Amino acid sequence: MVDDVTIDFAVSAILFSLTILLVALIRMARVLRRLRSERLTVEQSLGYIEQRLESIQGRIIDLMVRVDLLSTSRPAGYEKTSKKLEVGSQLLSSRSLDSTEKQILSALASGPKTVTELRNMVARTREHTARLMKGLFDKGLVTRDSSKKPYVYFITEEGKKKLSGT
Repeated sequence: MVDDVTIDFAVSAILFSLTILLVALIRMARVLRRLRSERLTVEQSLGYIEQRLESIQGRIIDLMVRVDLLSTSRPAGYEKTSKKLEVGSQLLSSRSLDSTEKQILSALASGPKTVTELRNMVARTREHTARLMKGLFDKGLVTRDSSKKPYVYFITEEGKKKLSGT
């Protein structure tokens, strides 16, 4: 028959197995709790995102309605160019020159120059210098010879007047 040692061994083996199963069960419970809290966090985040999307969609619809109203309700005699734009461009052309623009006009007063020469003189990037030259050209303060690259710029009479402050 079965002696006491065999029974003790079997009980110990069963208790050990139960302990291992209990530890595994505790770990799985922890993982399950963490997953539930993360799911709750994800669900909260999704709810917030859905609310924001609905809000943005509402704004888009409002803006579309406003655009439709504005495009259909133009007054008689409406022109595309606005007097405000004309006044704004006059204000821009009448503003004083900044130091870089003055430096460029002074350099051009001594003779025509390319963009590269002007860029080296004012120590600005190529893009910055190109924007400055376009602005001066649009204001009528300089002209350019566009028959060759790079463009050669000349100061105009208007540019000389602006430079001298008259």
